[in-house]
Amino acid sequence: MIKRKLVSASAELEFHDSGQGEAILFLHGFRKFNADPAFVDKVNAFGRLIAPVHPGFNEAQVPPWLDSADDAAHLYLGLLDELGIDRFHLAGAALGGWIAAEMASMAPERLKSLTLFAPVGVKLGTRDALDIPDLYKFSNEELIRAYHAPGSDAAFDPDQMSDHELADFFRSREAVALYAWEPWMHNPKLRHRLKRVACPALLARGEKDQLVAEWYLRDYAALFPSANVSQIPGAGHDLLQEAPAEVAALLTKHCAVA
Repeated sequence: MIKRKLVSASAELEFHDSGQGEAILFLHGFRKFNADPAFVDKVNAFGRLIAPVHPGFNEAQVPPWLDSADDAAHLYLGLLDELGIDRFHLAGAALGGWIAAEMASMAPERLKSLTLFAPVGVKLGTRDALDIPDLYKFSNEELIRAYHAPGSDAAFDPDQMSDHELADFFRSREAVALYAWEPWMHNPKLRHRLKRVACPALLARGEKDQLVAEWYLRDYAALFPSANVSQIPGAGHDLLQEAPAEVAALLTKHCAVA
């Protein structure tokens, strides 16, 4: 991991940076970025992978001015500016998908492609119901079932974590609340801004995802001028943990044809 002080944002960012060629910015979901070789090596075969740790996750500092996905989008555009990257492929999962969608609406002219895995960030259902379940009402057992497909080897169990892993787990929960608490898991304005996104978009979810429903992904995709949807068979919500090779394959294929 690289740590870099961003002059433009008065903030320090921690990020993974590997490979050469066309730049892909990947924004992780509700858990910190996992540099699994099954994902990283396949993406690096296509180009350069840049994957920041969202402020608040792990030990990443939170700038005093940051308290929303919209703020994080500005932060990452600043990172790309300081890295000298003008045009790039953009991808994100869950919370990272929300931040990526915000970025795409802000700077559509800079995107070569957009790939969102089980994204949140827009309100699509009825006003009296949550589109995305309230994670903070789940027991540990319910949380495991929500994140992972039944029998997944990637399933986590807070009751079996070390002290360090537990600290990371609780920091990630606090960070998600920082970005997504009110209104829950969405920016009311974002859905009206996505029509600006001119690049081809791909939205995908795991077939067994218990957080991002199939109808939600379909209706989210309909907000873009040009978007396709896909499912990863047998996978749950936490795709980078459960299906890193499949995520990399979908991502790089979409980047290659964009």
